[in-house]
Amino acid sequence: MDIRRELRADVARNEKFAARGELRMPILAIGGQESFGGSIADQWRQYAVNVDSRVIEG
Repeated sequence: MDIRRELRADVARNEKFAARGELRMPILAIGGQESFGGSIADQWRQYAVNVDSRVIEG
């Protein structure tokens, strides 16, 4: 698998998906304190309007 080729395809799919409009259903984005933390919710906010986030400590 060529990761670079797949990355381009992923970007194209995400752009097509985003053009359809934001998701309206509730999204719970969970990230670990020592990992992604609240940035998971920030990523989801690009695609959804009803995003709640939690960060797991430890």
